[in-house]
Amino acid sequence: MDLLLMGYPRRSYVEGILLGRTTAKVIGMSPCDVLMIPENAEIGFSRILVGLDGSPHSMAAGQRALELALSYGGEVHGLTVLDVPVERSLRYGVLDEARHKNFTALQILARQGEKLGVPVITELREGSPDKHLVQYSQEHNMDLIVLGSYGRTGFNRLLLGSVVERVAALSSLPTLVVKRSYGNQEAAVN
Repeated sequence: MDLLLMGYPRRSYVEGILLGRTTAKVIGMSPCDVLMIPENAEIGFSRILVGLDGSPHSMAAGQRALELALSYGGEVHGLTVLDVPVERSLRYGVLDEARHKNFTALQILARQGEKLGVPVITELREGSPDKHLVQYSQEHNMDLIVLGSYGRTGFNRLLLGSVVERVAALSSLPTLVVKRSYGNQEAAVN
């Protein structure tokens, strides 16, 4: 299979997080991409939001978003959200290093979009990734959110939840979770 589709009813945030564990397990164990579709949501590809953090998983999500936009005549919005804990941000250069790494990921996405002829809009924000992804999707009337997955299923991840789970719980948009690399993407940022 290339894609697993999962529909789910709209729930409160707390219900979504608590009941989303099955979804998290399916995503973690799935060998292919997972498209989560909330109740009453429409699937569109005109305005695609992709969350980038510079990891190979997020860069694969960026590539997939570009391919979808190219196929359906859409545009891609790349959003990076810096979530640096206060105790780390006080160290000299940590915040600047994080900005540089993530800005580079946005530049790679923009260059790939330019090569393909896909319009790409990029933005860098600071704060909680899940909240900013959902907020941006609402502010800019996105059709789809695309995120990369590390596929973790360990105890620590289950306690903390994942950005994917929290976005799915907060957003009324379909969310595509990319599980593998696509096409001939440029090297991911270290």
